[in-house]
Amino acid sequence: MDRENIDPTSRPPFHLIALVALLALSSLFLGTGILHTTFVSDDNGLILWGRQMVESDFWAPFFAGSMDPEKPGPTYYRPLALLSHGLDYAAYGWQPAGHHVTSLALHALCSLLVFLLVRIALPTHPPTFAIIATALFALHPIHEGAVWWIAGRMELVCTMFYLMSVLAFLTYVTGRQLRYLGAATALGAAAFASKEMAFSLPFVWLAIAFIWRNEGSLSTRVRTSFVIASPAIGLAAFFLVLRLFLFDSKATTFVMDVDTGHLFTTIRHTLRGMVLPYHVSFREWASTHTPWFVLGLISLLCMAALQVPRMFSRPVFLGVCWCALTMLPLVRTMSPWTLYLPSVGFCVALAWIVYPRRSVAGIAALAILVGVIVSYGIQLQARKASWQEADTVARSILIDFRQAQHETKNQQPVILALPGLIDDTAVFMHYFEDRVQVELDDPNLHPIILTHLILPPDVTTHGIEVHSSTDNEWELIPSSPRTRFAFPSVAAFNYRFDAVRPGQVIDTPWGEFELLSSNDPNTITRIRVRLDAALSHGPILVYRNGWLETLDAPSPPSQ
Repeated sequence: MDRENIDPTSRPPFHLIALVALLALSSLFLGTGILHTTFVSDDNGLILWGRQMVESDFWAPFFAGSMDPEKPGPTYYRPLALLSHGLDYAAYGWQPAGHHVTSLALHALCSLLVFLLVRIALPTHPPTFAIIATALFALHPIHEGAVWWIAGRMELVCTMFYLMSVLAFLTYVTGRQLRYLGAATALGAAAFASKEMAFSLPFVWLAIAFIWRNEGSLSTRVRTSFVIASPAIGLAAFFLVLRLFLFDSKATTFVMDVDTGHLFTTIRHTLRGMVLPYHVSFREWASTHTPWFVLGLISLLCMAALQVPRMFSRPVFLGVCWCALTMLPLVRTMSPWTLYLPSVGFCVALAWIVYPRRSVAGIAALAILVGVIVSYGIQLQARKASWQEADTVARSILIDFRQAQHETKNQQPVILALPGLIDDTAVFMHYFEDRVQVELDDPNLHPIILTHLILPPDVTTHGIEVHSSTDNEWELIPSSPRTRFAFPSVAAFNYRFDAVRPGQVIDTPWGEFELLSSNDPNTITRIRVRLDAALSHGPILVYRNGWLETLDAPSPPSQ
């Protein structure tokens, strides 16, 4: 075919080529060094439950049934998220790379949906703006938990259905074709069956109906908005009643137990995670590199000041509304990975603020944009080391545990201290028993874990002294003051490290423990644990210095 005869309109638009390249490169960057990190913490339980769902008991999660009759089921309703784990297990088995690939693919799909959302919601704005919003969303460091932690899959699945529902509803509102309302409702139901974040969907539908259908008086618009958004309101009511029927009412109503102090704390952590998603101490930077810190801060403020007019634009307004509305279910319980859906609005608002144009302000915006993208990449690359360290420690523990169990067959092991988190990266805070049962193919294996450790990064700081005067009582003394103890089996703990006070003796199913000093990152946290005598005949293990070691004999405390 002659070059002159090629129809230029048949070529893909440049912005679509750029979008595909962006999604491919971001997925490659995010996956490099992470694909083979092993299953940690909640991954183990969710994958095993998902396997049982697709193999033998498909409907149990839809009726909030526990996959293990001897253990209470979780107080959440997420059958579709659980199904994704089951399908992954059917495809990849116990190989982590495939599970990570699915998460990366879902993140790429959600990023594509962000692009479509911007293009449909703001069709008069340039396509490059939508690509910038997509790039910011694809690389925002706050997403590391949702994308790299397999248990964060529920955020990805819920956000995927949520964004699809909003896109379908926007299409219905602007085109008034009833089939799109039906699609939006069905996709909304899928979002509700993926995670509780979907309870904000009616508010987003209401905002869209009110803003996009601006005919008539204010009262007419409000009334019309409620009528149009009634399917989403009905979905929320249905799933709320379903939750109250399936679970104890406190498992649902606790989200309303919010005081002013808690609200402001949530807002502060949200802003910190969105605006400054970096694992660095700015206070330390300011004290150690004061002149450079001040110069950089002044330069950034000057460039940001030039963007002030853009902060009052429609994209920023819509982005802020999205953040505020989707944050409503998180007011009581917010974790970094739960900001995955709200960050859509932040990325859209930021993308328009830093959108380059031909002016001094536009050059400053370009400088900010480049700086943000580069800093996001540096932060994500640095965080890979934390996930790789957690992977190394988890694999080492499994090897050591297998060896110890091989040497002491038919005995239930006792683990004095097991890594729960390294810094804020999960290791074995939950479901260790399920993991070793699979690894050793022994469903009768029930290791007793006395304490979990919140460890600082770098294995050289993981030393612990263990002293014992009897066969069933030990004193644990970490070498680093940043090491803390966690007790997931204690209901009062709930990740509140001050829930147990020094000197308070806590009874547990396996014995008792007592903090001998404060459980904070500023002091050496000493703890005494006592195992019931009937359970103290198996091998005694403890994690320290990167290994899960077997204690040969009691070691008396030094004088």
